[in-house]
Amino acid sequence: MKIASLLPGATEALCLLGLDEKIVGISHECDFPDEITHLPRLTRSVIPAHSSSAEINHIVAERTKLNLPLYQVNEEALISASPDLIVTQDLCNVCALSPDELDTSIKQLKKTPQIVSLNAHSFDEILSDITRLAEHTRTQDKATEIVTDLQKRMTGIQSATQAASHQPRVALLEWIDPPFCAGHWTPDLIQVAGGEEIIGKAGQKSRQIQWQALIEAEPDKLILACCGRSVEQTVAELGNSSIADKLLHLTCVTKGELYVMDGSAYLNRPGPRLVDAVEILASILHPNIPNLPCHGSAIQKIQMA
Repeated sequence: MKIASLLPGATEALCLLGLDEKIVGISHECDFPDEITHLPRLTRSVIPAHSSSAEINHIVAERTKLNLPLYQVNEEALISASPDLIVTQDLCNVCALSPDELDTSIKQLKKTPQIVSLNAHSFDEILSDITRLAEHTRTQDKATEIVTDLQKRMTGIQSATQAASHQPRVALLEWIDPPFCAGHWTPDLIQVAGGEEIIGKAGQKSRQIQWQALIEAEPDKLILACCGRSVEQTVAELGNSSIADKLLHLTCVTKGELYVMDGSAYLNRPGPRLVDAVEILASILHPNIPNLPCHGSAIQKIQMA
């Protein structure tokens, strides 16, 4: 079986299932694990590299209004890969290629591949997607092992954090210019990590908010985990005076409770590393809990006052 994975989280899950040698093509965003990064890129983004958050938001808004795609298929690479199975998503047209956008390109193939479209809105649904992938690739036994391990890790974290005397009030932003609060699985992950997401709603889409609403919510901790952005990219944008000025109106920021997290690698992708994300969140919310795994490069505490 030859597999094309157009979703980073799915690529990670397929590799955990032991299928990395079956993958013949990946999306432009797939960058983990290292074993797959040499593979042909079957998609490309129309957004110029090194665009700022504000520039990206403007491009997305304009192209959405005009019903223009944000991603394109590399048809030559897709034809050359000739996959039997294509894994894509139908959750967010801003995040990755959708099945509809694949239709024209698939018609160019000599044989029609099977399409598996993932659409998880919660952590449990992400685990179900791993099982679905296993069913299509005959790796059910390995999937059972993976899902059991991920659930065990989540239970262990929750047991440790729920014993804490205080559950911090948290605001997590998935974009900062303009600000977007977190949705989908993230509020539930914050709860498992021992906190309370006070703006974002579990199972709902991320949505744009006003800075004033964030200020009035008075979170104990503010976490920036921008979609598709590394720690370094987000920290660089904090040098924008207009963003910095707004952040400094938050009491938690002036108290040193501002954190930048690698949203691209850990929180924004519906894949197995969401458990790593919970460990990272727990280390932010409850730094005194012993024996939490270290993910040092995934997070940076910011002093702005």
